[in-house]
Amino acid sequence: MRLLNLANGREEAHHERSDFIREQGRWYFIYPDIPTSLPGRNEACLCGSGKKYKKCCD
Repeated sequence: MRLLNLANGREEAHHERSDFIREQGRWYFIYPDIPTSLPGRNEACLCGSGKKYKKCCD
């Protein structure tokens, strides 16, 4: 997690979720399934914040 200072003076947390797997002593990034369409405005945001899409990344 990383804190971001925004232009309006607020601080917000930035979370990134990545999946890795270790095989034979080496780490590999697992590419996530990317949806072909955007969620509805009242559905959960794709970024994983738990907010509705219209209140987050719309």
